[in-house]
Amino acid sequence: VSVVRTVDREVVATIPLGGNPTGVVFRPDGRFAYVSNGPVGSVAVIDTATWTAGTPIVLGPPESTDLAGIALSPDGARAYSVDFIFGNLFAIDMSRNAVTGFAPVGGIASGPESATIARIPGLCPRSPDPLL
Repeated sequence: VSVVRTVDREVVATIPLGGNPTGVVFRPDGRFAYVSNGPVGSVAVIDTATWTAGTPIVLGPPESTDLAGIALSPDGARAYSVDFIFGNLFAIDMSRNAVTGFAPVGGIASGPESATIARIPGLCPRSPDPLL
């Protein structure tokens, strides 16, 4: 992942993640960036003060989790990432950097990079996370 200063388009940092980064969201306070990392089945956690990657959030085994993007809930409490191959939608608690559940959305899914996330009342019958 490259960090580009938009004023002069200079690359100010490069963060090696491996895999195939497919999307990025920032925590509302700007302290961390979260990068969905394609075929390695994880979300990289990047410290924006130092532009270094910390411990990734593992969503599943690489052979069965190929992330297609990431989106942030309107309140910034959760991030959501979708698995391109098996169609699972994962919920991540941003305060704990932990997966809280997943729900199958079926088939080959496209990434949530342009999705709108909204709170819909009711529980998902297949997920322990009440916000998924």
